[in-house]
Parts: sequence; structure tokens; C-alpha cells
Amino acid sequence: MLSSRLSCAALLLLAALFVLPAWADWTQWGGAERDFAVPAGEKPLPWKTGLPATLWSVELGPGYSGTMVQGNRVVTMDRQGDEERFVAFDAGSGERLWEHRYQAVVPRGPQLDTSYGDGPASTPVIHDGAVCGLGFTGVVSCVDLESGAPRWSHDLRKAFNVAIPYFGHASSPLVHDGKLIVVAGGVLAFDPADGKLLWSNREFFGSYASPGLMERDGRTLLIVPAAGEIVGLDAADGALLWREEYANQHRTILASPVVGPGDWVVISAYFLGTIGLQISADGSEATRAWENPRFQLSYSNSIRSGKWLYGFHNSILAAVNIENGEFGFRHRGIERSNLLRRGDQALLLDATGKLLSARLQPDGVEVHGEGQLSASRSWVAPVLDDTTLYLRDENRLTAFDLRRKAGKSAAKVVAAKLTPELEAQIAALEAAIYRGDAPGIGEARDALEAMARKPEHQMLAGYYAGYAHWFSSQMASGGDRSSGGNALKHVDAAVELLQAAVKIDPSFGDARALLSRLYPMYYRLDPRRASVIGVLGDEHLSFALVHEPENPRVMAAEGFDLIHTPAQHGGNPTLGLKKLRIALDRFGKWDGRAGIAPGWLHASTWVGYGNALMRADPPRKDEAAEAFRKALELVPEYTSAKRGLAGATESANAD
Repeated sequence: MLSSRLSCAALLLLAALFVLPAWADWTQWGGAERDFAVPAGEKPLPWKTGLPATLWSVELGPGYSGTMVQGNRVVTMDRQGDEERFVAFDAGSGERLWEHRYQAVVPRGPQLDTSYGDGPASTPVIHDGAVCGLGFTGVVSCVDLESGAPRWSHDLRKAFNVAIPYFGHASSPLVHDGKLIVVAGGVLAFDPADGKLLWSNREFFGSYASPGLMERDGRTLLIVPAAGEIVGLDAADGALLWREEYANQHRTILASPVVGPGDWVVISAYFLGTIGLQISADGSEATRAWENPRFQLSYSNSIRSGKWLYGFHNSILAAVNIENGEFGFRHRGIERSNLLRRGDQALLLDATGKLLSARLQPDGVEVHGEGQLSASRSWVAPVLDDTTLYLRDENRLTAFDLRRKAGKSAAKVVAAKLTPELEAQIAALEAAIYRGDAPGIGEARDALEAMARKPEHQMLAGYYAGYAHWFSSQMASGGDRSSGGNALKHVDAAVELLQAAVKIDPSFGDARALLSRLYPMYYRLDPRRASVIGVLGDEHLSFALVHEPENPRVMAAEGFDLIHTPAQHGGNPTLGLKKLRIALDRFGKWDGRAGIAPGWLHASTWVGYGNALMRADPPRKDEAAEAFRKALELVPEYTSAKRGLAGATESANAD
């Protein structure tokens, strides 16, 4: 438990500073008021530290779309191959209630960067019994909240000639005064009932950040971060009221505007800094009042309390006075996080899946506890519905009960479906883990592995993956270099469990994806050992630690490192491609070792090699297409190989 003070002074409650809206479901990006805040409730959150109990967890496809909650419906978006999907789950059980898919093929080529993924990055909005969202390629659509039945849809590229931004569409729509407002190639306002275009403003090109709303003397302003400027529109008809130049080297704004208090709007961008705009009484003018180049928000959000803004510049948590841009405090030691406010409590979720509980005030931060909730990349801001926390990482959506700690009661939900013999072995493993009894853990794991060979125990693969999550989470409690030995043991244990899971079920995507997330853990703890773990191909298939220098897995890992590491750190794409090609030639002798399913490892490297060829200068399209074909010969159902082959062929034909 992290209980030490991180500020030098005792901290007071902030309840008096917060003006909270009436309780409402989380129906849009940022919640009811788009400010990532919920009411305090009658009591503080019971959770302080450790791993909270898991209510349910479901696998998702790629995407960074946030989670919406209304009633018993939990809704999000993801990618499924060449389709995008709206999907709804029961809030109590996690049961999938419905899904709606639509075609959304991602065009391949230098005009679009999918290195951060090609799933939906925009968060949908729930309004009047419908769910409306914007996809990666620019499909905007509404479906029925109760059933998932489609209501209407527009492909903005075809219907309105809207180009796809370099990293895909990411701005989250909002509904105001009966209009669904979408930032895409400008701003378009639709009737959410039937999709009719009500107004549009194409005088500028929108960026990736989501817009905000501001009231000024009876007029509602739409504050839009655009490419190289900030724009103020009349939300009633889209009329341009003012624009303020604000351009970094990429002409990109990721952080959404912070509105209020009073007449203030704060905008922040990476490589540029933060500015404070004062908006005139009638909303027709904006005046730049201050600038702070030392505070630069990137993809993480921020929260406001009174006149103070809290957010991260890299790994520096800071408080900034909205009225003059001056710092209250700047604190190092917490990884960059997305923030959520519940009354005077703050929850901070960093990219590694660690959740912190803290109090913030202008002169410091006090951390009360922490828990490692995920071992996968967690870039999506969490959602809090009373005491249920919804966390979406790279691969899953998980609901946590912040009233209870993880323990045997949670395990029994799964164990009740198993045989008494298997239930006893699972209980033995759990008890050994909680005691920290290494010999006991090994003995219980061996027994489970022997039992897992029986066909009726195939579901044990999921249990191995679950405990791998637990082991990797323990790294957080001693994950710095001073206690790296213990942390490495935890990650090693997670690798062994995941290898066992893949051996039981070669198609178990969660296990393969979680293996890939062990790479940054090793790198942080011991970079020398990390160099022999490879994240191979679009499936992020990563493999256990090996020591043989001639092993193609090691060569492939080094090849990818050389391709993707920036030149100033020693990157050499040409040498990386060469190492990959040598590794591929040697795979025939090695494939299937160490419990990894035959075919997957080899095919994944062919996919990675094909992607690297497509990113070469100039792209080597024919060779890339052949690489994807090789992958499909090994694993015919490999989605990434199919998508890569289609993209390489389409690009070659275009020439």
C-alpha cells in the first residue's frame, strides 16, 4: 500500500470547491458534463489500495473508444476485422446484450498512420434511446440503445467528401439542443432521429480533440480545437464567431478544451504549451490572456476544481491557475495518467493499468493507495458509476467493484463451474499466491497443468491468463530497480502461466496479447533481458524469455527494435529488415518450441516483416504482399495477414 504523503503539508478536503451536477448516467465522453467528474456520494469510495474485486470482464477488439453507461446498458465500440462494432453488455453480469457491425475497411498507404491502431478512437454518445458514434474511417451512425437495431448511418467520405485524418477520426460527438454535433473535416450537425444534416461549417479542419460547450448570455458556444487554431462557433447554426491561431509543429491538438469558470477557456497542446482565453459577454470575441509553455497536455485528460486545472505534462502532475496560468504545484513521481474526480477524491489511471487514489489541492497531491488493475496498455479514461469502475485496456473491458477487494469470493464465481478436484487445485494456487509461497505456487501450478490436459478442462487457459494478470500486477508493488529482483520473479511467473495458457488453447487471444505487454515490464526492470523478447506483428504476439542468440525469436525481436527505435537511439531500419529476413529463414527449424503454437510465431513475424516493407522508403509493395501470403499459408485465418495483403495489393494496383 502506498500511504506516504507526496506533499509536504497536510491536505484539506476540497468539497467546498466543487459544484457538482445532479447524478446522471455516464452517457458521453467525459460524463454528464464532459468534465470527468461525478458526485461525491454519501461516503468516500471504500477502495483505497490493492486489487478490487472483478465483477466481470469481456474481450474486445482494437480501439480506444470510451465506455457509456445508462441504466443496465454498458456500451462501447471496437474493431472486428474489416468491420467496426457497437456492442452493449449487461451492467450487472457482463452478458453481451447485442452488437451492431458495419463495414469500415481502413485504406492502407502513407496518408494514414495506423501504428497506434485502427479501431474506433471516438467515444459514442447516448441520447433519447439511441447510441451515436463516429468510427475511425468516418462512418457516423446511430443505433437503438435497447436492441442495437440500426437507425441511420453516413459514410462521411462518400456523403460529404470528408478526408480521414492522419491518425483516423478521434473526436467524440456531443448532443446539444436536438443536434448531434460531429467534428470531422470541419463540424457537421445532424438530426439524431433520422440523420438529416442540419448545418455544417467547413471553414477549417478539425483536430483529434473533442469539442466543448460554453454558455455566454443566452448563447451556447461550441469550442472546437482545430488543425492549427481554436474556433468558436454558435452551436445553434454553426456560424463562425472567432478563431485563435494555435499551431504546433504537427498542427495537432489532442487535449480537449477546459471550459470555465466564468468566461475562461483553457487550451493545451504538446510542443506548444497552454493558453487561457477570455470570452466576451456575448461570445463573439476571444482574447488570449496568458500563456504557459511549461504545461503541455498530450493524450491524457485533465480535471478542474474551481479555478484550478489538474493534469500531466509528461510525468509531471501539475496544478495550473486558470485565471493567470501560474503553477500551484508541480510533482514528479507519478506516471502520466487519465484523471477522474469523485467529489474531493481523484482516481488516476496510468498507461500501464495502475490506478491511484489521491486528493488534489493547489499546493500538493496526497496519494492514499494504488492497485494494478490491468497489465495491458490503458489509454482510455476510466468510467465510474457509483462504486463500479469500468476500465478498458487494449484487449478487454472490465468492471471492478470498488467496495470489495479481490479474493476467494471472486474466484468461486469461476470455480463453481469446475469439478471439485479442479476447484481444490485452483484454491491451493490462490492460497499459495496470497501467502507468497513460491514452492507452493510451483506445486499447485504443476498439478493444474497436468489436469489441464483433459479436454473438459480447456477453460483452464483463461484461469492461467487471469493469474498471469495477478502476478504481473505484483510488479507494481516493487517494480523499481531497488526491488527489481522480486518484480522480475513476478513477471517470470506470469510468462510461465501464459505459455501454459497458449499451450492449452493456441487461439486464446488474451494470453497472446498479455504476453506482449510483458515487454515494457521487462524493459523497465532489466533492459538487457528485454532485448530478447519480441513484439511481433500486428497481433502483438510476444514470447517468453530465451537465451540462444541464434534463435529466430531473438533475431526477430532485434530486427523490430532496429526498425522502430528512433535513429538518435541507434535505430537502423535497413539492418532491421535484414535481421527479420534471416530470422524468417531459420523459423522452420524452431517453430513450435517452448509451448508456442506451431505456425503462429512464424506467421506473426511474416506479418511484421510485411508491415515493415510497406513502411520502407519507398514501400516494397510486391515483397510485402508475398510476406503476407507466406503468413496465410501458415495460419489461413490470420486477420492481420489478410488485411495486410489486401492493403499491399490495393496500393500496388493504384500505382
